[in-house]
Amino acid sequence: PSLTQDLEQFVSGAKDGVILFSLGSMIRASSLPKESAAALLRGFGALKQRVVWKWEDEAPGPVPDNVRLSKWLPQFDVICHNNTRLFIGHGGLLSTTEAAICGVPLLGVPVFGDQRTNVAAVAKAGAGRGLSFGTLKDADLFLKNVKELLEDPSYKKNASALSERFRDRPMSPLDTAVYWTEYVIRHKGAPHLRGGARNLAWYQEALLDVFAVVFLLLAAALFVLWKSLRAVLRLVRRVGCPPVGACDQKKDKSGGKKKKQ
Repeated sequence: PSLTQDLEQFVSGAKDGVILFSLGSMIRASSLPKESAAALLRGFGALKQRVVWKWEDEAPGPVPDNVRLSKWLPQFDVICHNNTRLFIGHGGLLSTTEAAICGVPLLGVPVFGDQRTNVAAVAKAGAGRGLSFGTLKDADLFLKNVKELLEDPSYKKNASALSERFRDRPMSPLDTAVYWTEYVIRHKGAPHLRGGARNLAWYQEALLDVFAVVFLLLAAALFVLWKSLRAVLRLVRRVGCPPVGACDQKKDKSGGKKKKQ
């Protein structure tokens, strides 16, 4: 869906651009301490950009004129709007993909699962940064990173390059899905594309047979080593002195005989 009329006016009328702050549907922004959320509101109010913040409950404090709180919004349409300068999200796969498609820098605040990996990949590409979720409680540090992402043109440049690479494909995602669906139908389920792992026994799928072989090899190696050490010790005992003191007694006896002579 496209933007509602009032949201479109709010985003399009931002001469210095827009920041989208959304933690998705699984993480409620209201889970932040009220004091931290109020501090973020004040910090956003000091920015020259407008901010669209997905917030599900009542406002945690006075809402500045440049901030719009919304319980729901068409995230992809906002990210891909020409006026959007920065996307702040949790770094989920869908959110990260949307930022990559739209060529918008990402400030990732990962919480769990693959989010840390996704944010790390964006940061490695130079198209964004990652912060811990606890950083949201430190409004000054959080807003410092926001300003750096907005003011450093390299992030936007790298995000645009990432978008260009991502979009450079022979078919759109929808056309790709349609093609492969029809392909599977044409070839009666396409059994030739199914991996052999589907036919493995449960113990093979769990690699128990591999672990068993490795265990047996290690056990055999330890057994051979133990037998070898025992053989070496027996050989040493046969060639060298018998039990402790026997060699000394033997020397004493031989010495005594010589003295008598």
